[in-house]
Amino acid sequence: MKKYQLLICFVIREKFEKVNILNGHKGWVTCLCLNMSSDLLVSGSSDKTIKIWDLKSGKCVDSISGHEGTLWSLAFCNNGKHLVSSSEYGQIMVHELIQ
Repeated sequence: MKKYQLLICFVIREKFEKVNILNGHKGWVTCLCLNMSSDLLVSGSSDKTIKIWDLKSGKCVDSISGHEGTLWSLAFCNNGKHLVSSSEYGQIMVHELIQ
């Protein structure tokens, strides 16, 4: 099965700086969200999973499944302890994050 890569870059004054390549999803990455402290990135995919990435190490620290379709959007709650996700077919889920 084909693996997909997520290339993380920062744009500073019209220059791209490659930061990391994150490997893990088995489908296209369709949405991203960065937490308030900028140390965790979550990605949603057409493989129906959410991956939680530690940006310092570049490692996937958790994988969440349960959606029946492609992920469309992700958002951290202000308390940093919950993640809201939505997918095709109108499914919305709230996930409790373990720190």
